[in-house]
Amino acid sequence: LFNHNGENRCVSECPDGFYSNNGVCNECTESSCQICPNSSTCVKCLPGFSLFGNNKCLHNCPATFASVDGVCKECETGCLKCDSAKLDSCLNCISPKVLFEADCLSYCPEKFVEKLEFPGVCTSCQPNCLKCCPKSNTCQICETGFYVSPDGNSCVQDCGAGYVAENGKCK
Repeated sequence: LFNHNGENRCVSECPDGFYSNNGVCNECTESSCQICPNSSTCVKCLPGFSLFGNNKCLHNCPATFASVDGVCKECETGCLKCDSAKLDSCLNCISPKVLFEADCLSYCPEKFVEKLEFPGVCTSCQPNCLKCCPKSNTCQICETGFYVSPDGNSCVQDCGAGYVAENGKCK
């Protein structure tokens, strides 16, 4: 029995947004629920919504979750936001983790640094630089065979006139 606009009708199946209880169609508790087997459980949300838990239909999944086929799925550990097509592909990390090639790491790997202008993201140092400074964007340690230039802005193979290579730096 389905009551529609004050009119009772016999139906073989309850319509979307309703469930059958002793032959009577009752409305789903969650207003954005499309299919509910009972009052406390939603198994599918209306288009434009994603199922979170077993009874919440949300426009947007909460942080650390992404919508996959209308269901909020948890991202990889450490991810604040991830790609819904690939849950282990992070877009943002939970601080203090930093993003490096879609992964959340404790610190940036060699040749990368978390720069002040791009917090939470590992960006590359200058060419041939192993370790650079996040504040000044200068190189601190260069690859073997290279030296930190006098201004610290690059790694050079030859220090140039008036400079000598000493402890990995042009002085």
